[in-house]
Amino acid sequence: MPSRVLEYRPGVMLDGYTERQRVIAPWGQSRVYSAGATDPGAPVVRFGVLTSISGDVGPKVADAKPEDRTTVAGATAAWFGDSLYWNATPGRVLNVSLENVTGVDARAEARRIAESVQPDTTAMRVPFSLDEYPYAVVEGPNPAEWAISGTSDFADVRYAVTVTRSDTPPAGGVPTTVDGREAFYVGDGFGRLTHQVAPGVQVAVAPHEPKLPDVPEPLRPEHATAGQLVRVAEALTVDGPPRRGLARPLDRLRYQTRSGVPGSCGPGCRGGMCSCSNPCSWVPSP
Repeated sequence: MPSRVLEYRPGVMLDGYTERQRVIAPWGQSRVYSAGATDPGAPVVRFGVLTSISGDVGPKVADAKPEDRTTVAGATAAWFGDSLYWNATPGRVLNVSLENVTGVDARAEARRIAESVQPDTTAMRVPFSLDEYPYAVVEGPNPAEWAISGTSDFADVRYAVTVTRSDTPPAGGVPTTVDGREAFYVGDGFGRLTHQVAPGVQVAVAPHEPKLPDVPEPLRPEHATAGQLVRVAEALTVDGPPRRGLARPLDRLRYQTRSGVPGSCGPGCRGGMCSCSNPCSWVPSP
C-alpha cells in the first residue's frame, strides 16, 4: 500500500472557511482555507505539514526565544510572528497561520485550529509522475470543479501537467493519439498535447516555462513537437485521487499510460510515492 504523506488535518476552522487548495510537493504538503478567493492578499488560513525540511525547522522550534516558546497538545511549539509551528512527531513539523484575516485575534485562532489538528487517514499524493521532482496543486471552487496541475521531469526537461474535467477538444488542435487514445496537439507557444484518458477527464502536457532565470539549462523549455509530447504523454503515469478529499469527481480514474491499460502499481510503473523501490502508482484499493 502507498505510504501517506499528509497525515493530519484541522478539526475546526474559521466560520465560513473551507478548503480551497492543496499543495503536494517534495517538502511536504499544505492546505489553504478561505471563505472565497485565494488570490494574493485574500484572507486565508494555511495549514502545513513539513516533511523533507523538518530537520531544519524542528530545531528552530525547539530553540526559539523563551518568550516565543509554547506547546500544542503537549508537543514543543513556537511562535514565529503570528505563525504557530510545532514538532508533532519526528520528521513532521506542523504549521498554522492566518494571512490577511481581520477582525479576529490571529494568535488565538491559530492556536484554536492547531489544538484541533488530528490524524488524517486520507492518502493524498501527486497524481502523476514522469521521472522526478513531482509537484502538484489541487484547487477549485467546489467539489465538481477541482483541477490538478503541477510539474514533473522527463529526459532532463520539466513539463507542466494538468488534469481537468472535460470532454471538449482544445480549439485548433491537430488530431493524434496517445497509446491508441484520442489526443490533440496545439503548436502555439511551447506546444501542448491534450489527451482523453477517460470520459470527462483530460490530461495535458507542455514544456514548463520557468519563472526564475537561474533554472539549469537542461530544464529550460524549448518548443516541443507533437511527436515529442506524445512520447512524454506515453511515459506519464496518471492516477486517480483519493476516494475522500478534494478531487472527488475523479475518484474512479485508474489509468497508466506506461502500460497502456488501467491499473495501479506494477512493474515499471511511474506514479506517486509507493512502497516499491521506484516511484509507483498511488491509486487507492477498490
